[in-house]
Amino acid sequence: MLLADNEQPDKDEIGLQPSLHPVPDLYPGEKQLPTGPGLPPPSQPSFDGMEPDLPATEK
Repeated sequence: MLLADNEQPDKDEIGLQPSLHPVPDLYPGEKQLPTGPGLPPPSQPSFDGMEPDLPATEK
């Protein structure tokens, strides 16, 4: 695709527009979600005598 300045409807305003404002990475009150490799999620062990009785495959 080829665009030319003289074909633009606002060609007289090209280069005169105000600069764009930066968008913050996080807004106030937001928290970043963890990504990438890390520790496995925590898990609570089963209570004694309350282990799940499900068939499982060994890896």
